[in-house]
Formats: sequence, structure tokens, C-alpha cells
Amino acid sequence: MEKQKYILFSLLKLLVVSLALWYIYRETVLNKNFEEAKRTIQGVVYSPKSSFYFIMTFILMFFNWGFESLKWKMLIKKTENISFGNSIKAVLSGLTVSVFTPNRTGEFLGRVFYLNKGDKVKGALISLIGSMSQFLVTIVCGSVSLLFFILNYQPEYYLNKYVFAMLVFLVFITIIFSILLFFSSPALSGFSERFRILKKHKKYFSVFSEYSQGELFVILLLSFCRYFIFTLQFYFLLKCFSVEIYFADAWVLVPLIFLAVTVVPTITPAEIGVREFFALQFIGVVSSNSVGIVLATFSLWVINLAIPAFAGSVFVLGIKWSRK
Repeated sequence: MEKQKYILFSLLKLLVVSLALWYIYRETVLNKNFEEAKRTIQGVVYSPKSSFYFIMTFILMFFNWGFESLKWKMLIKKTENISFGNSIKAVLSGLTVSVFTPNRTGEFLGRVFYLNKGDKVKGALISLIGSMSQFLVTIVCGSVSLLFFILNYQPEYYLNKYVFAMLVFLVFITIIFSILLFFSSPALSGFSERFRILKKHKKYFSVFSEYSQGELFVILLLSFCRYFIFTLQFYFLLKCFSVEIYFADAWVLVPLIFLAVTVVPTITPAEIGVREFFALQFIGVVSSNSVGIVLATFSLWVINLAIPAFAGSVFVLGIKWSRK
């Protein structure tokens, strides 16, 4: 019986890796923008300025997932103390699993299977805290950018001062509520006791009460570092593909793209198309280089998701069988 479970687990790993690699291949090699991106990137080699932007974007990819790995190591230490190396393996494994799931909801699966001693159900709930912190940063930065966008880029649709003041108030309330909700996550353990169904699983939900306000602040700070990095990456790629945009404009328009992609539910195969659509809507306000915008969006997905997910497939295959 144990041998059959081991074989089934091995087949499951192969299935996950096969689906991930198929999806990456489908969205890169078979993507209509792949040949255009390849030709443009080949041309980048002969331009020192474009080469600099592209190389910097690639280097920042390591910092991006490095910060996420550090965040996961800090979060999971409440249930198991893991090394930074194993944290990287867990994060990239989670990315491989999530790359073909809607809104990357399967990310926690790859991560918790790298826990040896820690409770995997607790690990799954802990991953929610990390997701909440990244979501909070996206909401806060995107909401503030929305106000600047209306004020500076859409004068023909400018709202009268009373309506705009109401919008500012709603954004302010949204930000305050989101921050309070995140820092109140320890209260979720007590909240679960009010429901009979959840009360039976009190030992799992108690993990939310184990984080201090200071620890949550550090997690939020790491999430902002990641946000800053992939915003900077997007800006570098836009410059790389000859999209004329000022850094100040990028810090207003790029967060709007991330906000729109976050709040609009998507099935995974449509995610790249959704990103490209919103990128054209917002970056298109300051640049008519639609080809460059699409290629920058596509390249960001390849560098930040496809390549790390491809690397993570090796770690998924390395996950060891455990009865737990």
C-alpha cells in the first residue's frame, strides 16, 4: 500500500511539472509575440543602453524572489525553522504549481510540501499572510496612483472637486481598512472560535496569533521591496523596448496595471492577455509605441514567472514522499 502511494505521489509530481512546462511553452514559444520579442532582444545586444536595461531587469529577478524567499522563511519559522536555500526551493516549487492555476491559487501547495516537520495545513494558512501582505501593498500603491492618474492624465474626464474629494475619501478609507485588516490577522484565531465548523480546527487557526505587530510590519516591508523591484523591472523593460516614459510616469501608471490585474479575476491562460490589455490602456496614455508596451509586458512575465517556474520544476521533482 505504501509503495502504491509513493508511485502515485511520483506520478502527481510528473503531472504537475508536465502541466507547468506545457503552459510555459504555450505562453512563450507559441505566443504570437515570441518571435517579435526574440528579434527585438537580439537587437538589444547591439545597443549598450538597451542591454543595460535588460541585464538589470534580469538581475532584479533574483532580488525579487530572494525577498519572497526571505519572507517565507520568516513566516514559516513559527511552525518549522528552514534554511534560506530550502525557502528558495519551496518558493520556486510553489511558483511552478501556481503557474497554471487560476490567479496562481496553487502556490501554497508547492511550498508546504517542502516542510519536513511543520504542519502542512498550518503552512497553507501561513502562506495566506504572505499573500495578504503583497495584496495590501498592491491595493495601497494602486489606489494612490489612481488619484494621480485621474488628476494628471485624464483632464477631459476631470471630476468636479466634490466628487473627487469623495473619491479621495474612499481611497483613504480603503487604505486604512486594508492596513487594519492585515495587522488584525492575529485576531483571526479568536474569530474562528465563533463558528462550530472552524472551532474544530482551532489548532490550525491559532497560527495567526503567533505573529507580533513588528513581525507583520517586517513582512509588509519585504512585500513593498518586491513591489518596488517589479515596478522598476517594468520601467527598465519599457525603456529597453524604446517606450518613451519618464520614471515619474511609470510610478503612476505601472501600479495601475498591477492593481487592475489583481482585482480582475482571471483564469491562468488569459492572464498574459489581461496584463497586455491594461498595459496598453495605461502606458498608452504617454506612449504610442504599442508594440514596445506589449513586448515589455510579455518579457516581464517571462523573466519574473516563466524562468523561475521552469527552474522550480526541478525542485518539484525533488520533493520527497512523506506520509504526512
